Amino acid sequence: MTSPEKVLEFLDELQTISDQEIAEAIPVAIPVPLLRLALAGMSSQVPEDPDELDGLLTQIGEFCLSLRSDTADEPAAAA
Repeated sequence: MTSPEKVLEFLDELQTISDQEIAEAIPVAIPVPLLRLALAGMSSQVPEDPDELDGLLTQIGEFCLSLRSDTADEPAAAA
C-alpha cells in the first residue's frame, strides 16, 4: 500500500469514528465538528505521488521531533 493510500484510508477512518475518539486521537483545543471539516478538506490535499508525500511526511516528522524537550538525536542522559 502506498503512502497516499494509507493517508487517505486513515482520513476516511477518522471520519467514521465517534467525536470522543477523534478528541482523544487529536488532542487539540479545536471543536470536533471543525476538526471533521478540516479532515474532509485534507483528503483533496494529499499528493498522489508517493515520493512527494513521503518527503512531506518526513518533513512533518522531523519538525515534530524538533519540538521535543529531549531531541531524538541526542543520546539518552546517563542515569
